[in-house]
Amino acid sequence: MLICIGFLKIALFLFGNSNEISCSLKTCYNNNMVKISVIVNTRNEGKNLARCLGGVYESVDEIVIVDMESTDDTKKIAKQFNAKIYDHKHLGYVEPARNFALSKATGEWILLLDADEIISAQLFAKLK
Repeated sequence: MLICIGFLKIALFLFGNSNEISCSLKTCYNNNMVKISVIVNTRNEGKNLARCLGGVYESVDEIVIVDMESTDDTKKIAKQFNAKIYDHKHLGYVEPARNFALSKATGEWILLLDADEIISAQLFAKLK
């Protein structure tokens, strides 16, 4: 199942604290633990990446980074979060790299994040 952060925010707005979203993000689906992957496509996101990954690191099973020829410390930061790092040619748009990242993610649920997006503690609390 693919989860975009925008959809997650909409679901929280619609359902609040209802049973439909009562499990945590590293969670259960039909009472079975499911593996959650996070995908972040990067290009020179060193200034944002630590905050982004810090918000999800403890709550997901896998972090997949697809880097598009960064020249800063993006990959070094991703390694600090035990991310699986893949390289992709920078084409000027993200869709091919995102599709490549989706092929590398192994989770049953996949959360797509931009490097400048942060999942707040309040959002995780609502998911529990």
